[in-house]
This record gives sequence, structure tokens and C-alpha cells, in this order.
Amino acid sequence: LEASIYPAPRCETYHGVGHKSKKEGARLFSKITSCLFALSLALSLTTNAHPQFHDSTLVTGFSKGFAITAEELGLESASKNPATLTSVQKNSFSSTYSSYYNHILQSYNLSWAIPLFKRYIIGLQFPNQVVQNIPHTQAGPENEAIQIGQFQDKKTGTALSVAFKGSQSLSLGATLSGTHQKIFNQTQSSFGLDLGLLRKQNWGNIGISIQNMGSKRLINNAGFTLLTPPYGHISIDASQQKKEHLVNIGYTLPILSNFIVSAGIKDITHSKQLRLGLELRLANVAILIAQGHHDVLGPINKVGITFQPDSL
Repeated sequence: LEASIYPAPRCETYHGVGHKSKKEGARLFSKITSCLFALSLALSLTTNAHPQFHDSTLVTGFSKGFAITAEELGLESASKNPATLTSVQKNSFSSTYSSYYNHILQSYNLSWAIPLFKRYIIGLQFPNQVVQNIPHTQAGPENEAIQIGQFQDKKTGTALSVAFKGSQSLSLGATLSGTHQKIFNQTQSSFGLDLGLLRKQNWGNIGISIQNMGSKRLINNAGFTLLTPPYGHISIDASQQKKEHLVNIGYTLPILSNFIVSAGIKDITHSKQLRLGLELRLANVAILIAQGHHDVLGPINKVGITFQPDSL
């Protein structure tokens, strides 16, 4: 089927959103979400299932065991629940780098978020992942594998997020993402839509999201954070994809007002991947560091930086 058979719907343009009522703002968000969903569905009909970056490009979200469905980490948590993007208070630029398996697998991410019209936040991310030095083999005289070269598995992506703050306690969000993957001489492009909700309570947050709408690999996420002052907070979430389930747990502890320690376990019922992280905040700059270990990929090292300029 050609993409032209399924044209993107017409999206109306609104002005002066900051002066409209909450109901009109919610209607606008609904129209934006409908347009994104129809676009992702039209695009997905011409591609294969939607590949995910998961937490490979995250730093703080990684250190919390990927238990971030109800966390307020801006663009990092928006990769799992776009409604959490409403935690961004002003223009924010971020860059991350990750190394797996002795630098054979590396990932990068550039992201930008900007608040608009008081109730809206727009986010844009450009994740990249490269697996290098994959052996290219062929069968020998006795059917043994003979290496004749090497090739790469390269995946690049773009994600556009829109979040709407309906009230002080309720936020909604949507993300339209696309990836392009090249392995040796074969390529694949794919698209998907994520929808999310974040509800703030006196005791913490509740978050739910649906990922990959418009594709065959639908992911459902649900989680909560539990405030434990003055000892930080705990995050727990669960994900379900077809018959597979994943449960994660994370913990955040502020040591000082500008120094935060985080820890987590991804997949507490099976692989039990332990992660640790540090965040140092200096004026309008935050420096992020995380480490972990994977049974197959070995040691994992991550660094990131977030910059919030005062002039914008």
C-alpha cells in the first residue's frame, strides 16, 4: 500500500492558546493527538514493526532501573510516558552518550524541550545507536564459519513530543517517533505513537502509557512514585508486550540540594540488572553519570549533560 492512499488528516491551527479555557486547551490537545495517531497509522502501514531504543540512550532514567513511567525527568521519562514532559519548566537542551560491551555498542541522544503557551511543552529528540564490528562470515569447506569482514548495525531516530498540563495534578502527552535502521546492506524504517497520562497525588505520582500505537508491537506501561521524605522517593513500574512482562524498581535520594544519588533494578523477576547513577546540579547545568552491568553486554557506562539557558 502506498502512503499516499492514507493521507494525513487536516489539523486546524489555533492562536492565543494561553488565553483559552482548560476545556478548549484539552480539545486542541485531542486534535493534535488524533492527527499524530492517524499519521503514525498511515506511515506504519508501509513499514515493519516499530523498533525501540528502550533505555539505551537514557542516563538518569537508566540508573533508576527504567522505572520512569511516573517519574518527572523531562525528555528522559517522556521516552516512556510523554505526559511527564510537563515537568520541564523552561528551555532545556540535553546530550547523552552510552557505551556497552567495550564500546562495541554505543548510543547518543540530542534533545530539546520548550514550554509554550503556559500549558504546553514541545520536545524533540534525536537518538542514535550503533553496533560496530559485527563479524561477516560465510561457510567454509566443512561448513565452519569463516570471517570475511565486518559490518555495522546503525539505528537513527526522531521523536516529537507534545504534553498538555490540564491542571496542577493532571497531564497528558503524545509522542510520534520514527526510526531508520541499517544492518549490512538491508534497511528498515518504522513509526509509532505513544500516549501517556500523569496524575500527581499528595503521596507521589501515578503514570500510565501506551507505546507503539499503529504497529504490531504495542507496549503498555503503568507505574507510580512514592514520596518518602526526607529520604527521597521510590519508583515502581511494570510493562507488558504481548505475553512478556517486565517489572522495574528505582530509588532516588538527594544527598545535598544539588547532588542526587539514584539506583535501580531493571527486570527484578528475571535478569535483575542493577544500576547506579549520580546527578550534580551547577546553576543552569546538570551533569549526569550512570553505570550498570548486563549479563551479555557486560559493563555499561553513561554520561549526560543538561543545559537550561537563562536567555531563552
